[in-house]
Amino acid sequence: MTTYIFGRRWDSPQADDAEMVPTPIGQRCPYCDEPIVDGECGVLLPRFDSEGKAGVAPVHMECDLRSFLSHLLKTCACHGDGVEYPSVRAEALATLDAENARRAAHGLGPM
Repeated sequence: MTTYIFGRRWDSPQADDAEMVPTPIGQRCPYCDEPIVDGECGVLLPRFDSEGKAGVAPVHMECDLRSFLSHLLKTCACHGDGVEYPSVRAEALATLDAENARRAAHGLGPM
């Protein structure tokens, strides 16, 4: 299965062999419900629309990371550390910051 990404290529196996597509400016990320803007990067993921029709949706790279890394990095709202994020997107950006800090501690560059 081919992975499709938009924006810049980031340091992740997900993006290594992915095919680049134009940035879907204005389309909403289904994870955070915010529009994709010029300069952002992300991935096209399989999704079902509200009528049950299969398709793809653009997801911010940070929102995709949040979906599986936020619990490991303890940036999720359910962690109980008292941090409340104003939005899902803010939590996703905090997850990327935490992952980049973890990578830096291991001598790796940012995603």
